[in-house]
Amino acid sequence: MGDLDSSKYRFAMELEALVKQFPKIPRNLLIDALSTAGTVDGAVRLICSGGLSAAARPQPDPATLELPLTTTLSTTTATTEKTHPEPTPNSVHPRNIQTLITLTGKISSTDPHTIVYSFALQGTEPSAKDWVGLYIHNRQYSNKYSAYQHTTGGSTGEGQFSDLVDGYYDLRLFLNGEKDVPVCRSDPVLVGEAVDLRATLQGRNVIVSWDHSKSSSNPTRDWIGLFPVRTYSNKKYLSFAYCNDTGKVTLGPVPYGDAEHECRYFKATSGYCYSGKSKAFSVPNQDMILPSAEDITHGQNLQVHWRLTTVSPNKSDWVGVFPKGAPSTNYALCKYTTQGTLAPLGDSGLITFSGAETSKLLPGSYDLRFFAATNGTYALHMHASVNIKARAF
Repeated sequence: MGDLDSSKYRFAMELEALVKQFPKIPRNLLIDALSTAGTVDGAVRLICSGGLSAAARPQPDPATLELPLTTTLSTTTATTEKTHPEPTPNSVHPRNIQTLITLTGKISSTDPHTIVYSFALQGTEPSAKDWVGLYIHNRQYSNKYSAYQHTTGGSTGEGQFSDLVDGYYDLRLFLNGEKDVPVCRSDPVLVGEAVDLRATLQGRNVIVSWDHSKSSSNPTRDWIGLFPVRTYSNKKYLSFAYCNDTGKVTLGPVPYGDAEHECRYFKATSGYCYSGKSKAFSVPNQDMILPSAEDITHGQNLQVHWRLTTVSPNKSDWVGVFPKGAPSTNYALCKYTTQGTLAPLGDSGLITFSGAETSKLLPGSYDLRFFAATNGTYALHMHASVNIKARAF
């Protein structure tokens, strides 16, 4: 199947998914929404936020239009209300025909380990197959719910999830038996006390501190994980450490590169449901190549210091000495980083070109170039300059 045919097939499948969720919205409007948003999830958000253009919306029969004058626009626990004029036979406000869906969640006033929720549907047909799922906050896949309940098939409803362990959750509403794409998601809801994490970089390690008075009743079994930001699965930590009574642990090393990371706090009985996370952080670019002196005498040792923070070190990394402006194939001297001294992590070191080697170079200006080995190829990663002066007689 060619790329064009594959694209058409995918669009058709995504359109059918929208038709299934919104059977009362004309097909041409669903096509517009999918074309504009590019994905089913984006189209659902566009439809539920009233993002279809007024010109593209159908004009309903005012005699059958039954909408409240005050319409709740929020899809989270924070609500915003706008009042529209009552529709007349000759004038229908465009806002009054949009699809509006709300889902809110909060902690029960009588039980701190129960989340109560309410939902409202407007502009779409309710079904006995509609359901609400409870998820560890930001869980990626819709089939990974912690619990779920079917609605009664009404356009409004309430429910609750009880006996929950500490941590952040969110609620998601699915229509007409849909299993993959929710039409609405609540703000995160926290069960138990939040744990405030503070992460401080020390080189490529992270010192994490917290208020241990917020820990669980078994604090030495609480744990903290290091994650790339926007990692959905809490099982995919890069490193972790169990907590202690001091309120401070060390995690790392943080991977090479400038990607952002964060730390998340998990209480002993909460499994993979976190109760707090740090602000995002990234290792600053501290890559370096530096000669021991900007000017050396012909026949003198040339020492080159180097350090990597943005790419992983490789035993095939090398440093070359080039006449100023020469192509990267015309090195005068070269050595692998492993031919010098290395730091324990192998991401910094010192290379020495002996006086016997530098005596082969003519006096003048030279480039020091560091080539990083990545995926079987070499790339010029950083460079510096050095001058070789004639020996005085």
